[in-house]
Formats: sequence, structure tokens, C-alpha cells
Amino acid sequence: MIKAEIFLLADFMQSKDIEEQLKKRNINSDSEIKKAIPIGLGSTHTIRLGERLHVGMVRVRPKTQTQKVDNNRHSNSTEKFTFPTDTLLAYDIEISYYEDDNNDDASIGVDNNDVMKKTQRLNDLGLLSGDNSIIYNNNLHHLHGDTPPLPTFFIPGRASKSLLNIIHGSCRKLHGKGEDSLSIADKLIAESVRNLNKRPSVLFLTGDQIYADDVAAPLIQHLTNFGIHLSGWEENIHGIDQKLTSIGVGERQKLVQQYAKFTSENAGNHLLSFGEFAAMYLISWNIENWPKSYPHINTIPHKVQKIYGKEIEQLEKSKRSLPAVRRVLANIPTYMIFDDHELTDDWNITKELHDAVSSSVCGKQIMANGFAAYWAFQAWGNDPTIYDQKFVAKVTDYLAKQGNESIYERKEFEEFLLNFHAWSFYAPTNPPTIFLDCRTQRGYDTICGPPQLLNEEGLLALYKLLKNAKYDTKKVL
Repeated sequence: MIKAEIFLLADFMQSKDIEEQLKKRNINSDSEIKKAIPIGLGSTHTIRLGERLHVGMVRVRPKTQTQKVDNNRHSNSTEKFTFPTDTLLAYDIEISYYEDDNNDDASIGVDNNDVMKKTQRLNDLGLLSGDNSIIYNNNLHHLHGDTPPLPTFFIPGRASKSLLNIIHGSCRKLHGKGEDSLSIADKLIAESVRNLNKRPSVLFLTGDQIYADDVAAPLIQHLTNFGIHLSGWEENIHGIDQKLTSIGVGERQKLVQQYAKFTSENAGNHLLSFGEFAAMYLISWNIENWPKSYPHINTIPHKVQKIYGKEIEQLEKSKRSLPAVRRVLANIPTYMIFDDHELTDDWNITKELHDAVSSSVCGKQIMANGFAAYWAFQAWGNDPTIYDQKFVAKVTDYLAKQGNESIYERKEFEEFLLNFHAWSFYAPTNPPTIFLDCRTQRGYDTICGPPQLLNEEGLLALYKLLKNAKYDTKKVL
């Protein structure tokens, strides 16, 4: 179970000050006078995507407060409390799960006599202090004055001086050259934590948050093993007569070109299984999921050794930036859309390539794995209403089979994801922002020629999005 609370930061800071005063006077710190009252509440059960992989989407709604009257009685009337705009809001998360004392594995939402319930909040998880803190505090950022004790965000009002203050990012290859530029956003927020006229209000990530094709050689074995650990089993890739753990470093290029019909020129360590895709997302945002060490250079093929050391240097630069990147994501509303590398380079770039992958048993399996991971780690949070219970059940039920599905069930799952065309969405900014899926709804005039980024179905979906966003569609007609 995951619970979330949203507070007015001013109320929370006041309660914090009162608590400190009570401690100085040796007064019981559990006094109700110190407690900040949340203005928003939400909770959810997680869904299970693997034996050790749980994902949850908490929708927090404004709290309806009951008005107190004399003698501690309550009236029958209630007042709807809406989230305020142009005001700093803070939030805390509580995770409840059951853990076997004799086993390292945790199970969420399962209650029996053999396990023990544990509850942890952000502070218990070590996220509010230290080098990996997700809050902006004096120790890390040399800030002045009182600093928020929890992660914060704000909702711009329509009358704000700065209606839309955007940070835009794209293409985060972990072994890319230089520093991770998304860490600059950490400095921007730190410099304006309380100044909402300057503090960025929203982050747009428009593609390639992971590279499924161009994966660094020092990481691939860790991703494979981490993926198996998360899933609880080793997925067989149909059409490839090798286990994932038996494929050598840098040896996937010919496999995906021959069997999956992919065209990436940097696919020597292409992600294949759902577990590998999930593992890549988890290391892209959290330093704690990285390997403790990389395989020794003498253990990998000679042809890869030339770039191996350089890739390690580049990976270490990205790794150092991850605490800052994670902090950014914890303190700003974020919207994401895929481009191509989340699945494979240049997918659907021509009708010829589209048809080739669609006719490949191997290609469809890998693509479906990529779509499922993209939904779980990026798309679900954009607009949860797009993905109903049927969608969620389709993914969770299939992954729960752990490779024991029938041919019919596998084909049904792959066709469901490959033919799903509701990835586009709008963000409720002012003015509204439209995020377009320009990959799955393409049109083709020729077999090998350039595509139309949106076919008629895509254009109709765009029109509906504009209407739902209450945008004046007459302006675009």
C-alpha cells in the first residue's frame, strides 16, 4: 500500500517550529498542536510486474474538511478544499508492506502469520538527508534561512506573472559525452526554491529517457542479472536460440538485425527482455541500483575493449549526477513522451521497416517489452485516466505468467501493445501543452520513403486532445 499526503508548506513549517519549541521545554512532542493537517490525501495498492518489482500510481485529491463546532461535535456540512495555486506545497509518502523475517524478499499487500508488516515514510527510507536527499536543504545547496523539510512543488495560477516556466530535456544516454545536463535543473530549482516567479513549474522530457539499443558494454551483464532478479525468471526471446545470460558482451548486434529486423547500428548490447528494460529505467533514475563494480576488461571480447574504459568514464559522470536528477524529479511536475530509443533506433521510420518488425516473432516480443516498460516507468504518470483497469490487467496478468503463457496469449499481448494508439496526451498547463505520439500513428505514401508523422487517425486524435484540453480548435482549423 502507498499513501501520499500533501501539505501547505507554511503549515508544515509552523508545525515544525512548534515541535522544536516543545522539545526544548520537555513537553510531549506527540501533542496534536504540532501536527500539520494535510490538504490532500491519496492511497493505492501497488501492482506487481515481477517477483521483486512493484509499481504504484497514487492519485492525490484535495481533502474535504469537516467544520468543527462547539463541544468537539461536528456539523453535517462540509467544505470542499481545492489545491491552492502559486503556493509552495509539500508532500510525504508512506509505504506499507509485509516482510518475512527469514527472507529478504518483501511482499506488498499480502497479510499472513509468517510475515511482519512494516511502514516507512520518506525519512525512514533515508531520502530526506545525506548525499542522496530529495529535498533542498542548507547542507547540500548552501541555502539561507529555513528550508523545506520535505520535497515541494507548486501549481501556477492563471493570474501568475510567469504562467509557464518550463524546463525541457531529451535524450539521456548514460554513456553519452559530458555531464548529464538535467542536473542543471537541480541548480535552477535550488536557486529559487521559494521564489515562485523564478522557480521552474514544470519539466517536459520529450523522448529517449533510456537507450534500449545503444547500451554501454560495462552495464549489460548487470542489466540482464538485475532484470532476472526483478522478474524472478529468465525470459526466453523467441527466435533467438540463446539464453540472455549466455549472450556475450557486444554480441547482440547480429541477433537483433537478423531476427528482430531492427536497424540500429549500435545494438551490440540491445535490451531484449522486459526485465532488462525495467532494470535500465531503474538505474537511469537511481544511483542505488547501479552495479558495485564493472566486469574486468580482460573478461570481455577483445573487439569491445577499445571503448570499454572510455564508457566506464562516461558512465561514472552520469552516475555522479543521478542524486541531483532524482531530486529534480521529486520537486517538479514532470511529463514524458517516447521517441525511438526507448524501444529501438528509428522504429517505424519507413513502411518497409515497420512491416519487417511486425512480421518478426522476435521483434514483436522485444517491442512489446519496451512498450510495457515505457508505460510503467513513464507514461502512466502523464494522464492515468488513459490507462484503465483493462489496460493494467492486460500487462500485469501477462507478466505474472512468467513465460508460461500460450502462443495465443503471447500474440494477444503483443498485438494489444503494438496496436495501442493512445499514448498522446495533454498536460494541464496554461496554455495547455500537447504531447504527440509521432511513432505509432504514422502514415506511409511509399514503401521506403519518409513517413507522415501522423496519419488520419493520429490527426483525429490530436483534434480530440485539443478539445479535451479546452483549446480553441478554431485557431487550428
